[in-house]
Amino acid sequence: MPTISVLTSVYNETPQEISQAVRSIQGQTFTDWELILINDHPGRQELEELLASLALTDPRIRFLANPKNLGLARSMNRAAAAACSWLPRFVAD
Repeated sequence: MPTISVLTSVYNETPQEISQAVRSIQGQTFTDWELILINDHPGRQELEELLASLALTDPRIRFLANPKNLGLARSMNRAAAAACSWLPRFVAD
């Protein structure tokens, strides 16, 4: 289970901006993370393909696709619900 979850909602960014952001996260010295990319613009097929391909390049990257535009807050809530790091590491009796 990763220590940190990085949540990124994507809507109108360019492929270059998305790739640069992912490379920046991958280049960090701390490596115990997961990156959840969520596509909030399902009409952009090239965006869907890019995000899916990024998820295939690194097992720490996960990709979610909204069935319709949900907006930033709902997209981030959906990504947070899918995150692993929010789970408690210890359960008190």
